[in-house]
Amino acid sequence: MKIITYHQWAWVPALFGIMILFLATARGESIYSTMKKGAAHYEQGSYDEALKSFVDAQIETPEDPQVKYNIASTHYQMKNYEEAVKSYQDVAATAGDVRLEEQSLYNIGNCLYRQGKLEEALEYYKKALDLDPDDQDAKYNLEFVREEIKKRLNQAQQREQEQQKKDQHESQDEQQQQQEGEQKKGNEQQQQAEQERAATPKRARLEVLDDLLADNRA
Repeated sequence: MKIITYHQWAWVPALFGIMILFLATARGESIYSTMKKGAAHYEQGSYDEALKSFVDAQIETPEDPQVKYNIASTHYQMKNYEEAVKSYQDVAATAGDVRLEEQSLYNIGNCLYRQGKLEEALEYYKKALDLDPDDQDAKYNLEFVREEIKKRLNQAQQREQEQQKKDQHESQDEQQQQQEGEQKKGNEQQQQAEQERAATPKRARLEVLDDLLADNRA
């Protein structure tokens, strides 16, 4: 994530993508010192300290888009993605500088991706490319997120199919258990009926025999 710092000489690239800006006034020297301190903390990964320095610089220049950009980038590194998005959106809307606006839109896309908002991230990469069609990072991320969306859709469909198969198997198992239970119950009832029939015929035959004997005697 690139950040911007003030410098007393000119616009030149520095380490870690830092930009340096000419400022000759005493006020500019003060801001330059604060921004330089914040940039040093940022490069060392001390983002809490970097954020304090950039906020101090913002107190002196509250509408400076470069200070806002640095604050947004620091929030991004701290995984404060919602705060980063707000700050980048502010920069994109007020910067008056196409390069800063394009970088802010690109970084909003990164924040949204980190939040799992892939469709929204795509839109911001497209906006960044509208301003700078040669931004290779934006092109790469655009295609990467598109493939990620396809991948997640395929995974979701696969999970849905697996769940349907699982539900179908469970339903079949349930029906089979129900059928087995009904069959077992029917077998038990049949067995009980057979036992009852096996116990009663002898008595019935004796009664019939007695009746016949009685008839013969008569």
